[in-house]
Amino acid sequence: MPQYMLFMRGDQSRFQSLTPEEQQRVINTHREFAGSLHNKQALVEGNGFAFQTTLLTNNNNTIEQTSSPFANTENQPSGFYIIECDSTEQAIEYAKQCPALLHGESVEVIKLGH
Repeated sequence: MPQYMLFMRGDQSRFQSLTPEEQQRVINTHREFAGSLHNKQALVEGNGFAFQTTLLTNNNNTIEQTSSPFANTENQPSGFYIIECDSTEQAIEYAKQCPALLHGESVEVIKLGH
């Protein structure tokens, strides 16, 4: 069965500005969503990302390292779900239910494999 990544991005400073109780509510909505995907036998894996990232690039055969290149931008990676489903359309329907969309983030649907 095809696998898809639901790749979440957003301005993580919004999450960091929440109280611990509010952060826990956001996390709980993701746990509920993951549980729903699990009950549909669609969830393979999922997790959030740490706020610190490192980007490696090759510039004329010199590896350059940039710490947190997307910090405080709309493009900061925040997490992912790997799901299995029958079609891209079904993956999109699952993605529309992702709580990240309720918290100002975007969700990109990426088919895995070639």
